[in-house]
Amino acid sequence: MAKLSIPGHRQRGASRTPVEKQPLASMFGLPVIVGKPQWWRRYRWWVLSLLTVVVLASMVSAELMAMSTDDSGRMFPLSRVEVTGDLYRLDHQQMRQQLLPATTGGFFDVDVLRLRNLVEQIPWVKDVQISRRWPDQLVIDISERQPLARWGDGHLLDQSGIAFSVDQLDEFAGLPALFGPAGSEQDVASGLKYLRQALIELPGGITKIEVNSRGVWQVSGADGIVIVFSGDPQHAPLEQLIRVYRQQLTSHWNKVVSVDLRYSDGIAVAFAPNTIKVEQGTRR
Repeated sequence: MAKLSIPGHRQRGASRTPVEKQPLASMFGLPVIVGKPQWWRRYRWWVLSLLTVVVLASMVSAELMAMSTDDSGRMFPLSRVEVTGDLYRLDHQQMRQQLLPATTGGFFDVDVLRLRNLVEQIPWVKDVQISRRWPDQLVIDISERQPLARWGDGHLLDQSGIAFSVDQLDEFAGLPALFGPAGSEQDVASGLKYLRQALIELPGGITKIEVNSRGVWQVSGADGIVIVFSGDPQHAPLEQLIRVYRQQLTSHWNKVVSVDLRYSDGIAVAFAPNTIKVEQGTRR
């Protein structure tokens, strides 16, 4: 007898066919993860390391905050101001009074430009460089002026011919005294340096230079002899003077009163009490 199979009905006596169970997620079109999740095992050391770094950073930040505030709660207060440089004549008390108002505040609060201007107002300061040194120091490097000569009635000239004032001039009495029109400081200072070398053979050295508005120079030595010329010292006939000195004046120099170089082809030497022309020429 033929058997009729009806879909959806199991025939009596027939064995069951096992049906593979499917995950619920697959029934809804979702991705199926087979086995236990592995992401924690794969990334757990990274997560732990990150947490450790965060905790340590928080601890360090808290420590820095405690170290970088003063009693008033100000951030990064300055604890030291260091002044460097070859300093011999700067008044330390005056410097302290000048700098103190500008160095109050935090490490980042100090107005460096204002501080530089205050330092430059100190007479002996030629140049200044200011830098911050983390976390709580300020370094002020100062170049001090080197005096070259006295200028006018109450000033000094430095090696660059810049005039500056000091309280006491008595200790600089041994420096040459320079006089000239306003604004001629650097020219006269340069002339002094040049004349020192050009007239090095003459005894006595230079003690005084006077330059008038017409550009006439009067150079006085320690022996009282005055050398007169016009214009730029580098164009004056100083070599001719040295030649005459070697040939005729060496043994008579202590009798010379003045030497006038304002001649086109000669010089005039004045002896005490008379004037003798060592070389004839037409005065310029």
